[in-house]
Amino acid sequence: MVLRTCTGVSPNRRTGEKLKFLLKHDLLYKFGMKHETYLVIKAAYPLASDEDRRSFLRSVLAPSSSETRPYAIYNLLYWLTTVAPDCKQAREEFDTYSASHPEYGPREHLDMDAMDWAGYCRVAEPLQTAAVR
Repeated sequence: MVLRTCTGVSPNRRTGEKLKFLLKHDLLYKFGMKHETYLVIKAAYPLASDEDRRSFLRSVLAPSSSETRPYAIYNLLYWLTTVAPDCKQAREEFDTYSASHPEYGPREHLDMDAMDWAGYCRVAEPLQTAAVR
């Protein structure tokens, strides 16, 4: 996987370099890469310098593609507040952004683009014609 060199597997890579790698390869909002990207952010962002955090936040708020949906920005800002709860900059940006989008809320698996569930359900009795009327 291309992100393997960015995660904790490569201890020689600085946290700021991990974040820059994501930006250089335009991975912040790339469909299908969210889980791996968010894992890198989880490992790197809390340990990044204030300067690297500010630079990263600017990129989060100004996506390279005009097709990036506002909820994706909300979601990533929320992720930053969960992985680095002490980061005042991320909290302020999230609070400002979420105030302008009160219809948004966090979801259960925000680091995933899609989820599949499997399970069993009880089969309902067939409806009788009279019950439908």
